[in-house]
Amino acid sequence: MGAWSWSALIGFLVTFSCRFTVESPPELAEAARRVMGRIDVDIPPTDERARPPARRPVRPGKPAL
Repeated sequence: MGAWSWSALIGFLVTFSCRFTVESPPELAEAARRVMGRIDVDIPPTDERARPPARRPVRPGKPAL
């Protein structure tokens, strides 16, 4: 797997929904620290009014909209 930079490689890795640990090389670990600092932000609590509408249940024999 290749990337244009260590940060690009970290960006690619965080698209997967799994935890991972960067052990080496040191340049990759440093890029992970920089990216982590940019995405480690305060996220306000979810407001009930901000939730998207619930999807209607699909009945057997009817196509989903």
